[in-house]
Amino acid sequence: MSELPPEPPPVTRAGLTEGAKTRLKPLGRADAGVGFLVPLVASVVVLGAAYLFAPHIDAATASSYSSLFSTTGQIIVTLLVALAIELRSLRELNAQRLIIAGTLTYVALGAGAAVLALNPTLHPGLYRALFAITLAGGIGALLSVVLIAYRGLEDEVKSRRNDATQH
Repeated sequence: MSELPPEPPPVTRAGLTEGAKTRLKPLGRADAGVGFLVPLVASVVVLGAAYLFAPHIDAATASSYSSLFSTTGQIIVTLLVALAIELRSLRELNAQRLIIAGTLTYVALGAGAAVLALNPTLHPGLYRALFAITLAGGIGALLSVVLIAYRGLEDEVKSRRNDATQH
């Protein structure tokens, strides 16, 4: 029987060069891409529920929903900018970039649907779909930005703890 070779010693971050530490930092957050699936899944659920339970909107009642659509559209566009900034900051994780790009797409569709729904001359059947897409885009944008803020705070807390233990 041959003996198995000894296990190599574990590699710690302290033993790495600065370049290797920089390259490993994003990979340590591999779960970040999975976290961005939460807003995507929530948006799909909201899309279905909002479509099923959407109020009846036609040319006569469209004006009463104009403030909903205009405010939601403005908020979505503001959150879209925050998501675009987050996407630009990612350089290493292709899966995470792909998920955030998908998030940007449905959020942009939500903003477009909100603007389109402001037209009072649309066919009454379109309002239901636009209502659902607007709400799904808004929920997706809001959850994505909350997730980004949470991750930022989490990273800051970890950084301060590491600084405190090194001193």
